[in-house]
Amino acid sequence: MKTTTPQTRSLPNLLHVLAIGTLLALLAGQAAAQSVAPAMTNLWRIPPGREYDFLAAADGLVRGAAINPVTGNIIYATRAGGSNHLAVVDPVTSGVSNRLSGVGVTGGTLALDQVKVADDGVIYAANLAAATSTLKLYRWESDSTANDPIVAMEIIGVTTRYGDTMDLRGSGVNTEIIIAGSGGNKFGLITTTDGTNFTMTEFALPSGLAAGDIGKGIAFDGAADAFYAKRDATTATANMRYVTFDRIGVTSALVTSFLVDGRLVGLDVATTNGIKVAGGVLYSAGTALLADQHRVHFWDITAHNAPQMFHDDPMPGPYFANANAIGAADAQLGRFVVVEPNNVIALYQLYLVTNPPPVITSQPVGNTNILTGGFFRLSVASSGSGLTYQWKLNNVSITGATNSSLNLTNLHATNAGTYHVAITNPGGFAISSNAEIGLLPSVLSTISVKLWQLVPGTRSYLTTDNTQRGMAFNALSNHVLVANRAGTPSINILAASTGADVTSLDMTGVGGQPTEQFPISMVGVADDGAVYVCNLANVSSGGGFTIYRWADDAPTTIATIAYGPDNPAGERIGDTFAVQGSGVNTKLLAATRNGTKVVVFTTADGLSYAANVVDVTTAPAGFAGLGLAAGAGDTFWATSSGGFLLRKVFYDLANGTNEVQLALGGQSGFNIGVDPQNDLVADNGTSDTPSNLRILDVHDPSLGGVLVDQEFFGSDNDNLNGTGAVAFDVNGGRIFALDSNNGLIALKYAPRLFGTRLGDGMMLNWTGPGALQSATNVAGAYSDVGGATSPYTNAPPLPTFFRVRR
Repeated sequence: MKTTTPQTRSLPNLLHVLAIGTLLALLAGQAAAQSVAPAMTNLWRIPPGREYDFLAAADGLVRGAAINPVTGNIIYATRAGGSNHLAVVDPVTSGVSNRLSGVGVTGGTLALDQVKVADDGVIYAANLAAATSTLKLYRWESDSTANDPIVAMEIIGVTTRYGDTMDLRGSGVNTEIIIAGSGGNKFGLITTTDGTNFTMTEFALPSGLAAGDIGKGIAFDGAADAFYAKRDATTATANMRYVTFDRIGVTSALVTSFLVDGRLVGLDVATTNGIKVAGGVLYSAGTALLADQHRVHFWDITAHNAPQMFHDDPMPGPYFANANAIGAADAQLGRFVVVEPNNVIALYQLYLVTNPPPVITSQPVGNTNILTGGFFRLSVASSGSGLTYQWKLNNVSITGATNSSLNLTNLHATNAGTYHVAITNPGGFAISSNAEIGLLPSVLSTISVKLWQLVPGTRSYLTTDNTQRGMAFNALSNHVLVANRAGTPSINILAASTGADVTSLDMTGVGGQPTEQFPISMVGVADDGAVYVCNLANVSSGGGFTIYRWADDAPTTIATIAYGPDNPAGERIGDTFAVQGSGVNTKLLAATRNGTKVVVFTTADGLSYAANVVDVTTAPAGFAGLGLAAGAGDTFWATSSGGFLLRKVFYDLANGTNEVQLALGGQSGFNIGVDPQNDLVADNGTSDTPSNLRILDVHDPSLGGVLVDQEFFGSDNDNLNGTGAVAFDVNGGRIFALDSNNGLIALKYAPRLFGTRLGDGMMLNWTGPGALQSATNVAGAYSDVGGATSPYTNAPPLPTFFRVRR
């Protein structure tokens, strides 16, 4: 920043400048005790064509502008009106009050380009010099002089382009100028020993910068041997550079780069009360006012890692092309003057405000594919103090929606629409962008009812980092087991009835096998209560796949190795795992992630297992990559992500044959569990919002998998790996589901009811606990059939409708 003690040319200007200085001093005093933020007010704008000095007809006749810190006048360099000269603009009226001589201003690519004013009111202007041409620096002793300028520096045959951008600091013998050019690969530091004659030291661009990276805006960082710089860009974001230089060693270094608007050109930086403000214009090669063209921008760059644009001002029309992508800015006396050639010269007042208006740093993001009955969270992030929030739906305030986030639950048609939030504080307000909420149909029936749920964070072993993939139910102990890799690998045991913590397995000797990707991955439980856990082996061939066995889920039981380390499939295995049977009839099943092989592990003693590879070549590769569940007898069900059908496969280990018996549509989840008695499949891991467990009726293959109910998990975090597990308690009428990153849910569900005619009567069958009910109308009312157990024979006269309740 350039700071001066205001001096006088006339009494009116003296009073005006003192007012600016007093305002900043007062605000700086307030800022010592309160948080402050920069703000801008436009004082005036000169549109194209108002003065002959500023014509829009020619391309870039006015390219430089500055503020005189002594008089407060605006100086701009122009080649319009048939001569090269400086125009002096009154800061109050914005009228041209004087014109400084341009006699002798000749030569170079352009005879007059950039202009700056020293702290003592001496004016310096440079021409634009391409490589091998002559760079000149001119000097006027004040903005009221009638004298012709003198040549303060002349360099014949410069090595690179100079003059597109320039900045100045100090005065007299301490005057320093930094200068660069579009496409140039150097910058120059211009200094003087007598205050009149100047020389230039050239610096190569530092490592990390390419030619032209500092050619469209440059500004000293106060008194430091450092500067900010900018190039033009056609993208929405581009880097502002912060560079230091060593004048003794004639070297420079790129300290950091940070993103501002790409079209920002013409640059100066002011520092007040510790706040750094960068200003410039957003050029346009076109003639239309767009969101990122023909505008004035001011940025708070105090924190290089978090620059904030705090003022965006469209220029007045009509708009003319700025094909050279150029601009100018200068900061003095708490003011900025900015120029976009052919379009505007504008003067702005910089001031500080306490309790600055809110600034939205992260906009709310909607979703137009939410399941009806589900939930969604809208949130906004903003900076500022004393903030209050009001969310609105279709521009109508939502009662009680006064936090930075809005939790939408049990969404139905009346909740769909356009949401936004208004944020206010004593300094002003900010309005967020719109977030659209749209709904998709869902199936919400009473086939299942949620018993309990655990969301991530409620337990140390339930996280949002994909480290829980395996879960199983132990019917003998009435426990749910969760395989966890967050921190130290563990198998955590919960009460199936309540979800309460019970204990965990002893993990002695588990893990550390060769070429394993995860030490534990999935878990399953046999009918005799034996627990089996597999690792994940991601190998192209060889060993690594291991299955561990605990005789029960008591915390003192030690694991043994039931299989491995080996890899009978020769490819990635362990993403899926299923267990059926008990004792010597136990079978363990694991599918390859990307192939067609499912390995069935059998045992002769119930302790150690042998591998039998079932290669289902009639199914596509990866068909069982994320979903595998044991069916009745020698069958399993399988699916995966990416649109795979739900398949039921029969296998014959003795003869080495297999057959895909069913391939059903209607399934979209990746992790599955099966109730073969009720012909139900439950799946999760879908991309639906919110995450949910789906229950499918697969009794009639001609109908595919019929979705009969959906139950939502307690959170809706992304599960990019599509991992998790589902387990049925058929006899107890319960379903347990783990969705990686979204925790656990437990449901109770009603069994299927089957009826067979027996003469004039009806035999009814159902599985698991449940009470038979009847009604004469499908809508009820239903009442319990006293003493009815499965199978139940109903004699005439027959009620028309039956159902089973849990």
